[in-house]
Amino acid sequence: MVDLYGKYNSIHEIDFKSLPECFVMKTTHGGGGLNVVICRDKKELDYDILLEKLSSGDKPFKKRSGGREWAYYGLKPGIIVEELLVNKNNPEAGINDYKFFCFDGKPEYIVADVDRYIGHKRNFYDVHWNNLHISSDCPVADREIDKPQKLQEMLKVASRLSKGFPYVRVDLYEIEGQIYFGEMTFYPWSGYVQFMPDKFDFILGEKFKLPKSRKGKRIH
Repeated sequence: MVDLYGKYNSIHEIDFKSLPECFVMKTTHGGGGLNVVICRDKKELDYDILLEKLSSGDKPFKKRSGGREWAYYGLKPGIIVEELLVNKNNPEAGINDYKFFCFDGKPEYIVADVDRYIGHKRNFYDVHWNNLHISSDCPVADREIDKPQKLQEMLKVASRLSKGFPYVRVDLYEIEGQIYFGEMTFYPWSGYVQFMPDKFDFILGEKFKLPKSRKGKRIH
């Protein structure tokens, strides 16, 4: 796990003097990096930007949303402050993010996000690290992304964490051979992202099997 420095109900509760010089702040209900602040030097923090990006953590999650993410309705979000993981080879680019598409404990595909802060790019791979040449809402990488050193161990982690869920995306990082847990996402892109080729959307749908209710009918 990434070191957690603090969990707060509001930005006004945070004692910035107690925090290290570098850290990451984000709301617990954000998505797509919209509610994330990366601090590389505490002396350069802009409080107005913090309020703009993180003040939504003070408000209950709305009862309805465009993504229809019903599991989050009515939850009271918070703000977490955690360790900043650094790509030592290229600190400005950010760390590589490996997203495992899992169906009831079986990882099927891996999305690799790179250069998030200097020109975000994304490639899709199978579990053997073969490039599937699929694109989405983000440009494909202009190079082959290196396979994680501990890919097999990451696949085992993703499998264990996703067991029992019809679908979940398990996000992991690897830094200098160490695996870190990012998050588990049940509604990637709120279900609205478009894939090229289009058939990949149908392939994912065929792998998604809803559990049966006690009456033997599919749960809708």
